[in-house]
Amino acid sequence: MLLLGELKGAEGLTEFTEYDGILVIDRQRVIRYASGIATEHYRRLGYQDSLVGRTLATLDTDDHTLFGHVSRSL
Repeated sequence: MLLLGELKGAEGLTEFTEYDGILVIDRQRVIRYASGIATEHYRRLGYQDSLVGRTLATLDTDDHTLFGHVSRSL
């Protein structure tokens, strides 16, 4: 959706920097893509295995809460 310019609300996003990690998460809260930077950030938090295929709830972070707030606003 992002590549096709069909991502709702994308016009309000700030430009990404070299420090921004990107996760693509589906409606079931399953991680479908993790950029190299995102993978590195999570490795520093102790997640050595791939994030792809994991649900946000399996991560010991508040990412699932943030996702809930974002998905309700779309």
